[in-house]
Amino acid sequence: MCTISFDENGKATISIKGKNDGKFEGLQCSGTKDNMVCRDIPPLPVINCSFTPSEDNTIKSKLYTVKDYNACMTNLKNVVINKWNKTNEYLDGICKGTGDTLGGSTQANIEWIIANNYFTEQELIDLNVINAEEIDVYEYVNGQYTYRYGQEYFYYDWYNTVMEGWGVALTDKASTAPVTSEVCTYINGKPIISMSYMFYESQAKSLDLSSFNTSNVIDMSWMFTYSAATSIDLSNFDTSNVVNMAIMFSESAATSLDLSSFNTSNVTNMISMFEGSAATSLDLSSFDTSNVKYMGSMFKGSKATTGYARTQTDADKFNSLGGKPSTLTFVVKDS
Repeated sequence: MCTISFDENGKATISIKGKNDGKFEGLQCSGTKDNMVCRDIPPLPVINCSFTPSEDNTIKSKLYTVKDYNACMTNLKNVVINKWNKTNEYLDGICKGTGDTLGGSTQANIEWIIANNYFTEQELIDLNVINAEEIDVYEYVNGQYTYRYGQEYFYYDWYNTVMEGWGVALTDKASTAPVTSEVCTYINGKPIISMSYMFYESQAKSLDLSSFNTSNVIDMSWMFTYSAATSIDLSNFDTSNVVNMAIMFSESAATSLDLSSFNTSNVTNMISMFEGSAATSLDLSSFDTSNVKYMGSMFKGSKATTGYARTQTDADKFNSLGGKPSTLTFVVKDS
């Protein structure tokens, strides 16, 4: 049986059910009707974790959200554009309240503005730029990972988000011990949605990602940046809901990356995704870049000498990017 459904943006999803139960289970396809790639990806275990809030694992925090878009654009223009030398697009991302994928969440930017004395919290409230709300943040440490509800990791700290789910990061980035702990899929019924900076600057020589069920993850930005692991097995990664892959493998020591399972149909940001990456070959033939808005410096300083793309349009797009090494040329796979 074959059924076709459409979302609010007109994007089609095709579901196929065989006569025998499970016949097509794990089959993932991406592409167009004329150029489609299908892989048999075994279903990954759903790991449900439980957590009991207490005073010991509850952190008092302040959630900043944008109150008025126009007030935000007007009052933060001098700081963001003139003093930080950022673009209007960057400012727009902050003031939309959902965060700017080019430069961190709205929360992080507002905290930096306050911390650097550009405005006090009360001044931003009086100017109708922000709302400020006292909230409780729950922290859950399990195995080698730390989780926080309603927050995601960014550089060396955690920041609040407006997303209803958990962020996760490796607890001890300095340890060289193998990372073998299972990762929760859900904690108290709420999904893990951010793996931002998860292994940032991790010194672990090996990462066991075999238990990773990433089907709910939205943000994988900076996930393996400066990671010391020389091999990363991503063959079963489900990236169908990921929006942000910015700087994901930048300066990663991994010389080989299996990206064949990647579904990038919802990704909007691939800025510096492989900048400085040690991978010697980049097979991006599963990559759908139709919704990607940001691709600057995607391959800058990459060690790759061969590259494969899904279509000629994608190959041309990759080859035209500034900063790409002259030794790296993308061609359509099997062409």
